Amino acid sequence: MRNLQNYFLIIRWIGAAYLLWLGITVLRKSEQPQIAQDKLQWEDACTGHRRAFVSGFLTNVFNPKAIVFFLSVLPQFMDPTADVVRQILILGVLDVIIGVIWWWGVVWLMQRVAETLRKPNIRQWWDRVTGGLMLGAGALLARNGVG
Repeated sequence: MRNLQNYFLIIRWIGAAYLLWLGITVLRKSEQPQIAQDKLQWEDACTGHRRAFVSGFLTNVFNPKAIVFFLSVLPQFMDPTADVVRQILILGVLDVIIGVIWWWGVVWLMQRVAETLRKPNIRQWWDRVTGGLMLGAGALLARNGVG
């Protein structure tokens, strides 16, 4: 039990540091002149898919709620007399499929909103708000923990 607590503590600190880093990055970007932002948007468009994947992957890997979800929900759907590994694999694959469908829908919807967010004055406001929220969440996580 102590090892699990240490694991969650490490994940919490890594998650807090990641949120703080994201917040600082977004706030720094919001202070750049529009020409520099246009250049960044072009560079982001060239490497956007890779960055988006890495960002999403790190967010999920360092999110202890995913582990808690699997530990609390999966046992309800498992037959203790059947092969446990096979059941976990099947349920895990189903979770990934459902997640892909869900996030595809979210991405589709956000593409519709993206035009508004690309306007310079809205983009700067959005970056400042989200950067501040990430810094606040990271600070709270580091100070108070996840629960």
